[in-house]
Amino acid sequence: MTTVDLFGQEEAVEKVTLPIDSKAMEGLGKHHTLSSAVADLIDNSISAEANAVLVRFLQSHGTIIGVQIVDNGIGMTPLGLREGMTVGRRRNYRPNELGHFGMGLKASSLSQADVLSVWTRAAGNEPTGMRMTKDSMMNGAHCDILSESSALAHLYGSNYGFELTTGTVVQWSDVHGMSAADNLADQTRWFENALVALKLELSVIFHRLLETGAVDIYVDVFDADRSKAGLSSRLEPMDPFDYRQSGNENYPMKLIGQVGDQEFTLECHILPASGATPSARLMGKDREHHQGIFVYRRDRLQHLGGWQKLLANEKALQLARVIFDVGTGLDEHVKINPEKTGVQFTPALTTAIDRAVSNSGVSFRQYLDAARSAFKESNRRTREHRRFAPMGRGFSDASRTMIAANEKMMRPNSDPIQISWKALSMGLYEIDLETRVIYLNQNYREVINGGVRGATNDAQLIKTLLFLLLEEEFLKSHLQKNRQQDHFRISLALEQALRDDVSRATAVREESKDE
Repeated sequence: MTTVDLFGQEEAVEKVTLPIDSKAMEGLGKHHTLSSAVADLIDNSISAEANAVLVRFLQSHGTIIGVQIVDNGIGMTPLGLREGMTVGRRRNYRPNELGHFGMGLKASSLSQADVLSVWTRAAGNEPTGMRMTKDSMMNGAHCDILSESSALAHLYGSNYGFELTTGTVVQWSDVHGMSAADNLADQTRWFENALVALKLELSVIFHRLLETGAVDIYVDVFDADRSKAGLSSRLEPMDPFDYRQSGNENYPMKLIGQVGDQEFTLECHILPASGATPSARLMGKDREHHQGIFVYRRDRLQHLGGWQKLLANEKALQLARVIFDVGTGLDEHVKINPEKTGVQFTPALTTAIDRAVSNSGVSFRQYLDAARSAFKESNRRTREHRRFAPMGRGFSDASRTMIAANEKMMRPNSDPIQISWKALSMGLYEIDLETRVIYLNQNYREVINGGVRGATNDAQLIKTLLFLLLEEEFLKSHLQKNRQQDHFRISLALEQALRDDVSRATAVREESKDE
């Protein structure tokens, strides 16, 4: 089998010329960043029904020499690859696809590199590969057809962390979107910062798809000199609307608008004033930079805020964020730029948004006023005591009274949280938001109670500590995947700590017997 060449120099077996409109080359990929270019290719992977995507940076002697985007999607036939490499060829997109212009693969790739290579395989087809260069694009769009052995090597000769029965490998060589510093230490620092920024941006852009498990996105660095990949990191979703308690109890609220004969919904949120939430800072910037309308298409975040000529950003509106899902009927009113880094609304849609109202008659402008008021009130408000939901079944009367009798501690209009014993396969606890129950692992009940028979109100110290730790989670309707994983790890850590205490107590008893 041919060895994998990570420098884009595979021997061509044939040369073909693909038709191109010279106008399509003007400004090709001009406004792409590294993050937007990678995101554009991940869009292609998702459209190809991939559930796993790897973004791999190729490194040689400490310098980044290339980038690969690998997916386990349905791949392309040889004809499909030719069509995909044709600049400006706009095909008919399926309703669930994220493609839009027929330019994404070429524009995003050649904005970051001088050589684009693609290897792919669709079910029932042989592996195939093609390569184009930026220079060839400017002189008639010549493309090299690469050997089948080259395609086999790239598709199946490397460990990507998931199987590629079918799928696609896109490779950028002769990259120019990386640091141009002569000093290797400066290049390394630049790349480390760029890698953090890339992960943050992708975690926000694809947060819905990551949250539902529709796709897993991984990032790693491959040492070409040693033919070895470093640790792969799996991206966690970063939801701009993930907060525990609204900044106004009447929100979120849905406003309904209509443009032409097409109805749309605006889901209006007012963030909590504290700023201590995962959504408070997006990609390292404060809330003032990310206020406004967040535009989604096919569960992909197309635009992070801004008021689309309705009004300018203002400090007093930094708590205001709006979810706008663009359905197929609204495509003509929402113009997405080729890099998918921004949108423009038609005047008709802008006017319709301004006139949108809720079922109870709240207007868009009234929502904005409520957001301004929430921000102003937060500046006047003195620091409040933390409040708690009532303790329910499983807690002693004394514990329940501690909160119920203190007006400053009681959260108004909140249902009780119960605590109960349940056999768990691992971990010390788990939580059920729907039934508002904290479950303690029944397997440790006797140990926690010091060998004494359990009762309804037993183990009050452990139960109260868990209540204080977990109570705020019950303000949510569901737990994000990353929070579920956090609690799983905490539960395991507490279980291990309990086991350590039991082992230590047992050892002490044994020593006492020996004496």
